[in-house]
Amino acid sequence: MSAHRLVAAVRAVLPSSVPVDVIRDAGTLTDLRIGRSRVRAGWLVYGWPRQVREALTTLPQPELLVAPVMSSGARALLDEAGVGWIDETGAAQLAIGSLFVSRDGSPPRAPATKASWTRATLGVAEAVLTGTEPTGSAVMHTTGLSVGSVSRALAYLAESGFLTADQPRGRLSARRILDDDGLLDSYAEAVPALRADLELRVGVVWRDPTREVIEAASGWQQAARSWAATSSLAAAVLAPFLTQITPLEIYVEAASLAELQLAAREIGARPVAGGRLVLRPFPGSATERLCQTIGDGVRCVPWPRVYADLRQTGVRGEDAAEHLREHFMKERPHG
Repeated sequence: MSAHRLVAAVRAVLPSSVPVDVIRDAGTLTDLRIGRSRVRAGWLVYGWPRQVREALTTLPQPELLVAPVMSSGARALLDEAGVGWIDETGAAQLAIGSLFVSRDGSPPRAPATKASWTRATLGVAEAVLTGTEPTGSAVMHTTGLSVGSVSRALAYLAESGFLTADQPRGRLSARRILDDDGLLDSYAEAVPALRADLELRVGVVWRDPTREVIEAASGWQQAARSWAATSSLAAAVLAPFLTQITPLEIYVEAASLAELQLAAREIGARPVAGGRLVLRPFPGSATERLCQTIGDGVRCVPWPRVYADLRQTGVRGEDAAEHLREHFMKERPHG
């Protein structure tokens, strides 16, 4: 299946007069004949920097990598390594013999995600990745989700190979994590596809965001409005990264644009096009329930959500996301 998608993506960016044929499909690499040139091509399920780095360390090294969507950080790594790349949006950068292709492709869309990835499933994944035992009773207690939502989410994660069941499937079945790396990757791909478009940009002049957000949040506390930092603002206290990354992002208790505007007013901020701070509604009740106050008082969403949100903020955001991932995953027992 991956070889078929790989060849289709290659053909889509080349002139119809250039033949593309499979010489050998070795599973991890596919040898292609493109025009008169032989090319070692590899397929990536996720076109992210971590997967690109892994591919570039394999032998023999691929000369072309193809993915559903190649992130900005992945593109930068491949360009630096001199390895061609293509993704299924039609974007490409490659040189093969006398053939050179450089295309932007269609505007990237939110990644397609399976129907079983719902907001409730995201909340269950966040709970499991942050240490909740993947059993129905434990997840229900931690997330506040219903029996049905938790049962369906755990069943889907087990069927997808991320969890393994030690007892027959059911609401009381005992499960454990089998593939936490795969779970985090699949979760992070699903997050942007399920994120609501509603947001409000406001102007702030914070020089020390981690300190000043605590001061500003007193306005939300007085209004009894729940809030939690994500992306770079949360990463700065969860796993500090040297580079400052914008925009700053905060989830607040709100269900409409009017409520977001009211939330901005409560901290003395005004809507500004291109503002440095982005306010968004909480992505789900489970995520809101899993938030924790870190350090001197910065309330943060669970770290998998921070990771997924950081990945949407460009090359530096992807670097910070990988730093965050390493910080939290290195002490986890892998399945």
